[in-house]
Amino acid sequence: MSLTYGEIKILCRKIVPEAFINKVPDDTLDNILKEGLIDIAQEIKCIHKNVKFNVVDSTNTYSISSTSVIPDQDFIEMDESGLYFNNATAASPNYEPLDPYTRERMDKQFRNWRNDADGTPQRYFFESNIIEVHNAPDADLTDGFWIHYIAYFPTISNDNYYPFSGASDIKQYAMFTKTLLKWWRWHAY
Repeated sequence: MSLTYGEIKILCRKIVPEAFINKVPDDTLDNILKEGLIDIAQEIKCIHKNVKFNVVDSTNTYSISSTSVIPDQDFIEMDESGLYFNNATAASPNYEPLDPYTRERMDKQFRNWRNDADGTPQRYFFESNIIEVHNAPDADLTDGFWIHYIAYFPTISNDNYYPFSGASDIKQYAMFTKTLLKWWRWHAY
């Protein structure tokens, strides 16, 4: 059985009795635990998500942070599944994977790729929250791209939330409670 965030905070005080509330206030405890959740999420990469976003005619650069593609503070990195392109219509989609590249590899293999004509995207690379596709699409298409990514744990809204799964308990994530408690012990001193 998983512990709620509130139960974990109580347990933290018992594990490190020196961390009295006047020495380590609740907001400091919260900050330490939330940093621990971020670190654990980055290390174990267990939250896999995906979202579709619109294709814009003649646009090869898409920012996942400045648009509403992926909610703020949700994205860790691209999942192995990567990016797909709908090579059909919105009504009858046919998503095909794009080949992942790096900018350096693009420059070596396709020297004039920045000047190529618009067409069907074949490949992409990801740098600093920017997805760049090649070729730039030659038409607008609702939900034309489908990105798969690794996400952070849900934001904790109250003490009744489960730190690894949000409002509902996911039993498989209970094992991470020990890791979070070790994080607390390490940072509480």
